[in-house]
Amino acid sequence: MRRLTITASPGTLIEVPRTAYLDANVYNDIERKAVPEDEVEATRAARRRGALTIRLGVCDLEESALAVWNNNPELALRRLAIMQDLAGFDSMLHQPADVLEMSIRAYATGTLRPSPLLPLARRLEVANRIAEGIGNPAAFGPMVTEIVAGVREQKEKHRKLMAEARERALKKIKARWSPREVRKLSFEEYFVSGAAGWAEDLARPHGLVAACRERGLDGLLKVPAVRLTVGVLLSQIHAQVVAERLPEGGDGYDVWHAIQASTASVFVTNDQRLVAHMNRIPGGTSVRAVKSLRELLDTLGQ
Repeated sequence: MRRLTITASPGTLIEVPRTAYLDANVYNDIERKAVPEDEVEATRAARRRGALTIRLGVCDLEESALAVWNNNPELALRRLAIMQDLAGFDSMLHQPADVLEMSIRAYATGTLRPSPLLPLARRLEVANRIAEGIGNPAAFGPMVTEIVAGVREQKEKHRKLMAEARERALKKIKARWSPREVRKLSFEEYFVSGAAGWAEDLARPHGLVAACRERGLDGLLKVPAVRLTVGVLLSQIHAQVVAERLPEGGDGYDVWHAIQASTASVFVTNDQRLVAHMNRIPGGTSVRAVKSLRELLDTLGQ
C-alpha cells in the first residue's frame, strides 16, 4: 500500500490522510494497558498532524462501553474517554445497515456514494450527549439504554438470519456436492459459486435488484461494503458448513464491523478469526485488515 500524495505546487507534496476503523477490542485493549503506550501516543500524534483519520461506529460504542455500563460505569467511562481521544465522537458513522444500503443504492442509480458519516448535526448531537455523559453519567443513562436495546435487537435478528442462511446454504451444498466433495470444498470455490447471488440478495430488500442486474452483479460485488459483507458472511457459512462450526453471537458483530471497516482503508482488530475471514476473500478488498496499532502506523509510510 503506497502513501497517497497530491502535488499542490512544484516541489510541494500534501499527504492524504489514511482512514482507519478500529474494532471495539482495540479500545478495550488500550484501556487495560495491553497496547504499548508508545503505539497509542504515535497514533494520537498521527491524528493530530492530519496523517490519520479514525472513524467510530455504534458497534464500538455498544460493544466496548455501553455493554458494561450497568455493571461497571467507571470502566465504560474510561473506554468512552479513549474513543473520544483517539477517534472523536464527531466522526460517527451511519449504522452498518444504512452504510450498506446507501452503497447499494448508489451503485444501482449510478451515483456517487454519499458520505458514510452521520449528518453533521447528528454527529455533533451525539458528540455533545456523550461528552455530557462522561461528565454526568446519570444523565447519560437513557441514551445508553436506547442504543443497547437497538443494537441487541439487530444482533438477535442477525443471529436468526445466519441460522436460516446456514440451513439454506447446507441444502444447496448437499444438492451440488457429495459429502466427500464438501469436505474438500475450498472457500474460493464456494465464494465464486455464490457471491453474486448473495450480493443480489442484499439488494432485494431495497427494491434494487433489477437496477443492480442491469448495471451488473459483478460490479455490485466490487462495491466495498457489499464485497466485505458477502465475503465475511460466506466465510462464516463456509466455516460452519465445512468445518461444522456453529453460529456464534459474535458473528453479527463481525459482519457489522466489516461493513463499518469498508468506509476506511485500514481495519484494526485483534480478532484473529475476523482477520482470517477478511483476508481470504478471493481477489481481495479495498480494506487492509491488521492486528495492531503498530501495523496501522506502518501503513502510513507506504
